[in-house]
Amino acid sequence: PLRQTERDLQFANQIVEAGPVVAFQALAQPGFPRVYVSQNVNRFGYTAEEVKQGDFRFPDYVHPDDRPAVLAALQDVADAGSDLFEQDYRIVARDGAVFWVHDRTAAVRDDAGTLVAYRGTLTDITERMNAERKLARTNRALRALSAANALVVHATCEAALLNDMCRVLVETGGYLTAWIGLAEADAEKTVRQAALYGEHRDLIEQLRLSWGTGPGAA
Repeated sequence: PLRQTERDLQFANQIVEAGPVVAFQALAQPGFPRVYVSQNVNRFGYTAEEVKQGDFRFPDYVHPDDRPAVLAALQDVADAGSDLFEQDYRIVARDGAVFWVHDRTAAVRDDAGTLVAYRGTLTDITERMNAERKLARTNRALRALSAANALVVHATCEAALLNDMCRVLVETGGYLTAWIGLAEADAEKTVRQAALYGEHRDLIEQLRLSWGTGPGAA
C-alpha cells in the first residue's frame, strides 16, 4: 500500500508539473515566504528553490499596474474574515515577460482560528486572455465598421462625416485618438487636418505633416 501510495503521489506530481497550474504554500508573514512551490514555477523563469529563498515573492511579481487592485482585494478578503482569495491579474516573469494568472488562494488556520498560512494555485491563463482580447478587438473593429458604413449612407456634409468617423473610431472602435488628414496640392505638400477626436488633441494639432519626402513626411 505504501509503495502504491508513493507511485500515485509521483504520478500526481508529474501531472501538476506538466500543466499550467503552479501550486504553492506561503506563511502568513510579511513578504508571504513560500515554504512550498511546484517545480513548474519555472514557466515564469524561476526555480522552486529560488522562490523559497525569496527571489519570487508576493506582491513584487505582480504587474505594477495591477498591484494596487490586487492588494486592495486581498485586504478586503482579510477584513471580511473570508478564507478565499480569487482574482485574475498579470505577473512579470524574470525576463520581463508578462503573464496573466488566475490566483486562487485559501487561508490556512490553526485550531485556535489564527491565520498561519496561505495555500493556493496560480494558473497561467495568458493564452485565454490573449484570445479574448483579440476577439474583443475584432468585435470592436466590426462594430466601428458597421457604424461608419451607416454614417456614409446618411452623410450630407463632408466635414461632419469626417468628424463623425473619428468619433466612431474612438467611442466604438476603442482607439484613444482618431485623426483624418487631407493631402494639399501646395508646394510644401502639406497634410491638412480635416477631423480630430479623442485624447492628445493639443499634441496632434501641433503636428506639421507633409505627404512628400523628408522631415514631417506622413
